[in-house]
Amino acid sequence: MPNRLYFGKPEYGSIGVGSLVWYHSRTYVIQGPFHVVEIRHAGYGNGAHKKWILFDSSKNEHHQVGWDELRIPKECIKEE
Repeated sequence: MPNRLYFGKPEYGSIGVGSLVWYHSRTYVIQGPFHVVEIRHAGYGNGAHKKWILFDSSKNEHHQVGWDELRIPKECIKEE
């Protein structure tokens, strides 16, 4: 069994409330795991986008991230 875990970007729309995800921060560090507790719509017009609200149960904290910052283990990504 390998002692490394590789992460990749999930397909858009495949992550919902209750999913277990990791967060790729701007400092290029993978943090997590977190539970997705809510998906919110942010912005107006052409600037509208979704934000995923994550909960860290070890620190009792919430984090707000965009789609491009979400990560899941590579073995969970469907390959065609």
